Amino acid sequence: MKDLTPNKRNAVYFDDYWQAAGCQSIAWPLCLVQFDTAVNCGVQRAKGFLAASGGDVHAYLKKRRSYYLSLVAIRPGLKVFLKGWLNRMDLLEREVG
Repeated sequence: MKDLTPNKRNAVYFDDYWQAAGCQSIAWPLCLVQFDTAVNCGVQRAKGFLAASGGDVHAYLKKRRSYYLSLVAIRPGLKVFLKGWLNRMDLLEREVG
């Protein structure tokens, strides 16, 4: 990570997350939620949330929040991350309105 330049970082985000998750084909603000989910939860999970939400940004966010809660219910050791995940969700929800 020490050798990761801003240009390399941007290329990774663009190629491995933005494009891989199909964000370039999604309108604002759903593209933001899709991108953030791809980075935080993985591209395939982001695609699954998008499909399951029918493209409704609020349904998408609800599914993602439920995912974090169920993840902690299944693996209680992950509870240490829950506050950060939910804070991230709160910021996204404020951004999308």
